[in-house]
Amino acid sequence: MAAAAATASTSSGSSSLLPLPPAREIPSSFLSSVKSWWSAGEKESAASEERLLRRIPYFRSSSSPSIHSQEEGSVISHSSKVTLADPKHYLNTLSITSTSPSPDAPPPAIMLHGYGAGLGFYFLNFPALANWAGSRGSSVFALDWLGMGRSARPSFSIKAKRDDIAGRVHEAESFFVDSLEQWRERMGIDKMTLVGHSLGGYFSVVYALRYPERVSKLVLLSPAGVPRDPNNLTQPSREITDEQTSGSE
Repeated sequence: MAAAAATASTSSGSSSLLPLPPAREIPSSFLSSVKSWWSAGEKESAASEERLLRRIPYFRSSSSPSIHSQEEGSVISHSSKVTLADPKHYLNTLSITSTSPSPDAPPPAIMLHGYGAGLGFYFLNFPALANWAGSRGSSVFALDWLGMGRSARPSFSIKAKRDDIAGRVHEAESFFVDSLEQWRERMGIDKMTLVGHSLGGYFSVVYALRYPERVSKLVLLSPAGVPRDPNNLTQPSREITDEQTSGSE
């Protein structure tokens, strides 16, 4: 009920917005958490995401996109699903764009979340990011990786042999990094600043190595995959070491 009241208060002045179903009660046990997670589908996920994003004053709901005026502020925001090369693949995207784009604007900032998260991870950062986009005449985009958040969930399998570690890693990286490159092409972006957290930071580095001409800046927030000694590139991962050790016993 509190969430519904909060949604209503943040939607004041936007009475034409379609009402959203009230948020469910927060699960109080492990079993109820599993049931809540298992029963959630696309409809529930979309409502939950919009319930959160409507708290942003410059967010424009897809249900009533025409009731707002660009004169309300320096930026506008909306969410969409950007289709990739395969029509069944798409990335859920939150766009925060300046209402007065500048020809000298810096490249847009792309916010990339970590494992199992979603674009809402950066919710508390959106006000500062929106201020940057509005003052610089640029844009900010927050994405959901394939298989996470509200993006498509295509089947995923590794074809490289088990002992081909480099090949398996390359395939796994490509599944995500290729989708980011396809998204960039669809959006018509020449260069971008990548801001990646955790696994998103790891993929940001992989992308920058493969497409250096497309990256203006790289911002890493507690990135995954960074060894204690960055100069030691020969140390095997713990997973491989443990497997080999257990196999020899």
